[in-house]
Amino acid sequence: MAASSEATVKDSHLRHPPEFDGGKVHSWVASFEHFMRIKKVPEKEWANSAKTYFSLSAWEKWMHHEGKDYDKEPRSWEEFKGKVEKVFCHHEKGEEKLKDMKKKPST
Repeated sequence: MAASSEATVKDSHLRHPPEFDGGKVHSWVASFEHFMRIKKVPEKEWANSAKTYFSLSAWEKWMHHEGKDYDKEPRSWEEFKGKVEKVFCHHEKGEEKLKDMKKKPST
């Protein structure tokens, strides 16, 4: 029984966290930043707090699996946001393209 539960934990550990859905991650980053400002948490602590929330080891494994360049320790919140943006911005751009194509009348 213990081996089965260990395997389940290991399997879930390898999957990326649900927060890494391209449609959700940008709003999460904005909400997180807003929360940290309200709580007056020093900005130098934001990246580590965000990584903890994002289940860092699962994030690292997923990023490496996707062939993405990722430093284990972003030096600042801006660097962390930049890495998130680099990975997920294509989701938003893809959605915008679909919206634009629907708006354009066919000729």
